[in-house]
Amino acid sequence: MRVILPIALILLADQIHAQLVKWNVTSIDKNQYSQCPVVAPALKKPVRGMDTIATDEMKFAILGTFKAINSFTLMKSVPNNVFYLTNNDTGLTEELLGLPVFSPSMKKFVCFGDASGRELIRTYEIQKDKLNVKLEIPIAQAPTEIGCVTDSSFNVKDVSENYWRYTFRDTK
Repeated sequence: MRVILPIALILLADQIHAQLVKWNVTSIDKNQYSQCPVVAPALKKPVRGMDTIATDEMKFAILGTFKAINSFTLMKSVPNNVFYLTNNDTGLTEELLGLPVFSPSMKKFVCFGDASGRELIRTYEIQKDKLNVKLEIPIAQAPTEIGCVTDSSFNVKDVSENYWRYTFRDTK
């Protein structure tokens, strides 16, 4: 028993450590902000008449299934306009902070919005048809848009017309 506990703690610490992400933010100018285009993934639109889902409490508009990542459908609740990403294979649904902006690889995306009274930027990663929150960053100045998303960085324009580049990497 004495040997099992330290081994379990080491394995647990190793898993927690592997999930840590370091990030850095730097000020950039407007030209740097718009150096690369925003990737707008193609959506397969639902069949007419099957473009909404209603539950007892909510109604959802189905915006479509991503062509590049077939197992995920983007939905928006009506009338409060909250975005959701649903894994079609598992049925698991993740509430997003806002409209996702994808990297060219379609494996990572970034959203921003209000979460429990504070402004956040959240990055997600799709691994083996599973959606994981990669990084959550509290912010002082509310963003107005996100651009130039890659697998390791993204750019943000805030309400004061300032521009920022966030870079991140796994720590292992």
